[in-house]
Amino acid sequence: MTINQIEIRHLDVHYSRIIKFEECNVVYSEKNSTGKTTLLRSILYGMGYDIHNTKEVKFDRFEIGLEITRDEQIYKTRRIENILSINGEDYELPTQLEKSHSIIFGIGNLQIIENILGVIYFDQDNGWTNYGTQSKSFGIKFNLDGFFRGLNNIDVQNIYTIQQEIKTCNEKINKYKLLYDLGEYQKQYSKEITNKFEYITVNQKNEMERQRYQQQLSDIEKEIDTIDKIIKKNDGFAGYIEKHKVYVAIPNSNERLLLTREYIADYDRVEDINKARLNILKIERSKIKGKIAKYEKEIENQLTMRGLTLEDTENELQNKLSQVEKIDPIQVKAFLDRYSNRKKECEEKLKQLTKQENIYIAKCKEIIARYAKEIGGVGFSDEFDIFSQNKGKFSGAMLHKLVFICKLAYIELLSEYLQYKIPIIIDSPAGREIEQESINIMLSILKRDFGNHQIIIASINKYDNIFENIRIIELQRQYFEQERFI
Repeated sequence: MTINQIEIRHLDVHYSRIIKFEECNVVYSEKNSTGKTTLLRSILYGMGYDIHNTKEVKFDRFEIGLEITRDEQIYKTRRIENILSINGEDYELPTQLEKSHSIIFGIGNLQIIENILGVIYFDQDNGWTNYGTQSKSFGIKFNLDGFFRGLNNIDVQNIYTIQQEIKTCNEKINKYKLLYDLGEYQKQYSKEITNKFEYITVNQKNEMERQRYQQQLSDIEKEIDTIDKIIKKNDGFAGYIEKHKVYVAIPNSNERLLLTREYIADYDRVEDINKARLNILKIERSKIKGKIAKYEKEIENQLTMRGLTLEDTENELQNKLSQVEKIDPIQVKAFLDRYSNRKKECEEKLKQLTKQENIYIAKCKEIIARYAKEIGGVGFSDEFDIFSQNKGKFSGAMLHKLVFICKLAYIELLSEYLQYKIPIIIDSPAGREIEQESINIMLSILKRDFGNHQIIIASINKYDNIFENIRIIELQRQYFEQERFI
């Protein structure tokens, strides 16, 4: 599988940028904050993944197109906000994410589909600190148990039934924890109340009016935002035409006319209408805000007239809680323990299903042991358990190396299962506490054993001393600045 190219277009302008990829690529810049990480995440966004915005870039303001080759078939994807198009057919995200990924990756195994991203992508933020436990980073989910169940083709329906029971147990546990805390509160503050507060309700008419105007304000804010964007887009389009000096041929004449915004039919009239409507809406917004403030003040005055300020309501609430029918913490604890134990039983059953007759787990451990010996300084032993929740014994450079070799094992197993080579996308392989020599060894292994995979690395290093025939994609300044697309 190969990502041939990415096309990036800012929705507020009318120009796109295309980057082509080879088999081995380094997205490079000498300095940080030029868009290297954002470019890698744009690839994932273009595949339909729920990628969170970065500090500088909002992905929903871009149209991202990809060209991907798998099994000699070309797949062209194009994403605008929550619509992903694959070879002209649209899929709504996130409801049709699994269906769209089944087409891109050519697989129907849901447990594999859900974990592919966590295998192929080394995230800059958390991708170098998680080798096995379930994690989530800006939309990346990786569940190692689910990954191995998928490799072993374990019945999904059986797994789903157990997972639903765990979900139900969690809901019950959360509910009874709240009741238990309330029972403990009642025990602590239980006493006779000599001065009972009369329960005061907010004037329903005032509250209804306040909510009605609040909805009107929300609607007006949305319309203001829409018109403002239209004005900016029109201005950007006209500016683009004038900047590039577009000429129009005059029929039956050898003359040409320089196209400017004054020659665009009804441009000024439409612009004036939009601006007039925008001013009217802003005036209306100001009026509605005044009405909302008026009703909020009346609501507060009601409490004050009854002898209560907003600050006094805390005392009222404490008294009300003490009047609630007494809850027995011991009885609640019994239910809490019951559902906690049931949850543990279900989780243990899932673990047994994961490990039962699963040859991929043994294969994975063999691969990890091989690379751990070659790289050195990992602290790997025969007792190492990739499913262990105790990662505290690994940190710094040791954890960085361990994550790398575990991911190599997952990539090898996934490629074997899919029967094609998956791309490997690595963000910032140089960790803070790891020596350059160790990084060179790691990347040399990547070149030697995974050279037939497409590799895309983002780094402040070119690594042309390790990889041959490498394509350097050098970024200058802020690659995703809107001005760079004009």
